[in-house]
Amino acid sequence: MIALVIAATSLVSSLCNQQKVVYVDLYKLLNSYEFKKQQEQQQQAQLVVFKNAMDSLKKEFFTATAAPVKEKLAGTIQQVEYNMNAYLEQSNEKINKAVWDKLNPIVDEFGKKQNYELIMGANGMGTILYGKEKVDITNDLIRFVNEK
Repeated sequence: MIALVIAATSLVSSLCNQQKVVYVDLYKLLNSYEFKKQQEQQQQAQLVVFKNAMDSLKKEFFTATAAPVKEKLAGTIQQVEYNMNAYLEQSNEKINKAVWDKLNPIVDEFGKKQNYELIMGANGMGTILYGKEKVDITNDLIRFVNEK
């Protein structure tokens, strides 16, 4: 009987000590997420195209001697720069949406598998100012999402 009480007490104590509220370093998670890295690599490839076009135009601008040609090139340079910035802004929004659309269900699955009640996101900007290392599950979640 005493052994049964000790075993039950041990089980209850173990359940009470199990971490149910944890946090994840969002910055680290996002920068370690392979899907996000792939999306950013595709974005960088397009930015190289813009940069090459810009470099060619600037080279032509600096070698041109006629004022009307310089004016036209300056306008083209300005338009390419505008298009590059617009692409970058739209691309970043698209990447963020795609990343979170893919990441949220995986985090939900992870939380359910681990039987967490709450997974909080820490971003270093005030969401969580302090957390014990033992409740930081960032590395575990990174491994899980990259396996998915």
